[in-house]
Amino acid sequence: MSGEIVVFDLAGVLCRFHPERRLAGLSAASGGRPSEIEEAIWGSGLDARAELGDFAPPDLYQRLLAVFEGEIGFEQLRAAWAAAFEIDEEVCRVARAVRVPRCLFTNNGPMLTACLDQELRSLLEVVERAVCSWQLGVRKPDREAFLRLAAELGVRPSVITFVDDTAANCRGAEEAGLRAIHFEGPAALRSDLEKLGLLASP
Repeated sequence: MSGEIVVFDLAGVLCRFHPERRLAGLSAASGGRPSEIEEAIWGSGLDARAELGDFAPPDLYQRLLAVFEGEIGFEQLRAAWAAAFEIDEEVCRVARAVRVPRCLFTNNGPMLTACLDQELRSLLEVVERAVCSWQLGVRKPDREAFLRLAAELGVRPSVITFVDDTAANCRGAEEAGLRAIHFEGPAALRSDLEKLGLLASP
């Protein structure tokens, strides 16, 4: 990629985030108690380590499936995982109107990458690239995450406009030299992008 790029966050921007749906799906599929599943995956730090790239995808999948002791398969796991992300079509319409290349950058592990290949693949019609923190080995809002993102995209940080609903992530982006837009809804996003000259002419 070269020239300007707009980078969108996933949960809270391109998607509404419903972690309770994921937990309910995992519980329904396996018969396990939601509280025990939550502790095994999130309370234990397993998912946080996955977001940092501590596990190769096959290793992570085995670790997650082991939580359910053979009660579910990988496709059930992936489908339940994807249920946490409800694509926001209104925001995606704004994103599609951006006249420069578009990218997704999210704090997530390999499970999200697997979901983008299947249940969430329509997002790859909205953005040209999807980068997860596990691929960079560092998470937002760490300044280094944004520097590594720029290197991954092959551009200077200064040409990236980053859109995120979390103020701390926007500050981290700005500290790394990116331009940041604090997402406050699709109408405000459209206005912000228009002011920056980043939307295609009607």
